[in-house]
Amino acid sequence: MVKASLGRIRDEWTCSEVEWVNSPQWLKFCGMQLRWQGDSLLLGQPDFARELLERHGPVPGRQAPLPKIDMVPDVEDSIDPADERKCQQLLGELLWLSGRTRPDLAFAVSTLSGWVTKCPKKVQELGRYLLGYLQEIREFVLVYKSCLTDQGEPTDELMKLTILSDASHAPQGLRGCQGILALWGGSGRAKDNLLLL
Repeated sequence: MVKASLGRIRDEWTCSEVEWVNSPQWLKFCGMQLRWQGDSLLLGQPDFARELLERHGPVPGRQAPLPKIDMVPDVEDSIDPADERKCQQLLGELLWLSGRTRPDLAFAVSTLSGWVTKCPKKVQELGRYLLGYLQEIREFVLVYKSCLTDQGEPTDELMKLTILSDASHAPQGLRGCQGILALWGGSGRAKDNLLLL
């Protein structure tokens, strides 16, 4: 049905050659990369992460997105608009990753974005730290596995819902924050730079 529909569209309009997601190589679509690995669909942006790291120079690897921050950084005395623009560029690029395929970057990007106009030099320093984390796991991808049997029936895993939550109640004067993660169908297991969804 899909091939017939595409054929009909090609009869009406001039189109580029159809590309299909397959196992050996990545297919780029809407800024993301997709490919099959067995019965799992991989979704990531490893090429964009690599380009981002090349553009912002070498950084030492880090094991966490941000170091422990005990307090909100002080407002800097003299703020150069050029520093603010550098921060906005870097955080915009990291936001592109976090909003599509890298949920592990979301909290750090959100936190740093709130400080751009107050302390851009500190944001640049912490932004490089975040790039160091990205350097360590730039090949991270999301994995979507089927939860249907060969006959198309739902498996027991598909019927499973797990909810995880955590909250921070403004330690050391920082703002409180809360996170909730809902995992459906046995998703959410991280293994070898893969997040199984």
